Amino acid sequence: MAAHFDPHSKRFVAALLELGHHPNMRILAELIEGPRRYNELLASLPEIAEQTVGANLRQLDTDGLVHRRVDPGPPLRVLYELTELGRDLAPGLALIEEWARRAGEATTGAAVAQA
Repeated sequence: MAAHFDPHSKRFVAALLELGHHPNMRILAELIEGPRRYNELLASLPEIAEQTVGANLRQLDTDGLVHRRVDPGPPLRVLYELTELGRDLAPGLALIEEWARRAGEATTGAAVAQA
């Protein structure tokens, strides 16, 4: 039985637009592991341009999913971490990963299976 949701809800549509943006999903998935420095994120996301990572981190911070934390040091360290709202996405990301694994096992031609 499918979960009930309103596909016309403004919040639902806004969430799909936010999360459906590929770089955002990749950044959030990386930060599930814990706080990361900017260069660590860049190294773990080689398929995404540096400017895109920076712009998306700023947007995710503005949207309340990611927090930019500055540790004064020395040396000065800037860390990015998920907020509580961002951490709430972990079960959903795990479901997507599980679905992708099953889809890869069930098909041979799907893009998911080739990733």
